[in-house]
Amino acid sequence: MNKKKIFFIIPKINSGGAEKVLLNLSKGLSKKIYDVTIICFHDINKDNKLESNIKIHNLKTKRLRKSLIKLLIYFYKSKPDIVISSLTHINIFLLLAKKICFFKFRVIIRESNLPKIQASKSYINKIVSFSYKYIYQYSNIILCSSPLMMDQFNNLFGIDKSKLKLLYNPIDTNDIIQKSKIPIETNKLNLNLVSIGRLEHQKGFDLLISTLANINIKFELKIIGNGKLKKKLIDLAKKKKILNNIVFLGNLPNPYNHLKNSDLVIQFSRWEGVPNVILESLVLGKKIVFTDLHRIFESFNLNFKNLYILDDIQKLNLILEKVSKYKQDNKTVINLPKEFYIKNVNISFNHILINLI
Repeated sequence: MNKKKIFFIIPKINSGGAEKVLLNLSKGLSKKIYDVTIICFHDINKDNKLESNIKIHNLKTKRLRKSLIKLLIYFYKSKPDIVISSLTHINIFLLLAKKICFFKFRVIIRESNLPKIQASKSYINKIVSFSYKYIYQYSNIILCSSPLMMDQFNNLFGIDKSKLKLLYNPIDTNDIIQKSKIPIETNKLNLNLVSIGRLEHQKGFDLLISTLANINIKFELKIIGNGKLKKKLIDLAKKKKILNNIVFLGNLPNPYNHLKNSDLVIQFSRWEGVPNVILESLVLGKKIVFTDLHRIFESFNLNFKNLYILDDIQKLNLILEKVSKYKQDNKTVINLPKEFYIKNVNISFNHILINLI
């Protein structure tokens, strides 16, 4: 039996949540059935442990627009059976390539943000909206990270339900727990807060800093992540007179020991798909505050213990007072629903692939 060739397109292997999801999916594929290649545009993170049967093809380009010709040539030479992507602009390219290539291959696309929000917030929102409605019809399968995402694709953009498959974000609980055990120093006098994400408008760090400036509890906030808004956020914290309470740690290869040693994980995102940082914090049994403005977690109809949805940011002070009074110990109690465990998600993903081929 000839192995089926599967390409995962992951621009940066050491990048964000969408890339991490595809990496975890690639690790769970059968070596007997699939020949797996990860296509990246430039960097390779040596800290990411890949299975021995997974090959990496580095285009050495940096951006999609510089990768188009190289991608098409590689497709023609290698003749993949299935190509998988998780970023909107790459999804659109793949689906157009599928229509013009002289050989047939199947395309599985995954969205990392809610389509309603992605179409309205993107600077090319008219193109994105058009693509969702017409170009996404060329896909074989659209992987949706939440029931809410499935509903939006179907109701707002007319995508047939048969193309839409719910696939939970795969979370490697064992890896997270092991990495969380690496000791770090913590400030025991203050309430230890952690927030993780790119320093961009979407992640709402400006809202978080402005809100924390009005609370009356001693705290230290660790912000893990880099981005173009870092200077503006530092200036805002200085203006609000809480810069001494905030530590900008940048990107860390291991954020999990910081999560484990926090008293509260706090995310003020303006919009999200299903944020991995929330799921990973649940693995470590942490208390979490999230501004789930679009009710993503409610759509799952699952029990997310210790996840507090903040519908009014003015209520944050009350939550912090309660957390400060009843601090947790550092015992790891997994609160993540088992539907998100990497083993269970990979079983579901394999079923989707088998039905496709």
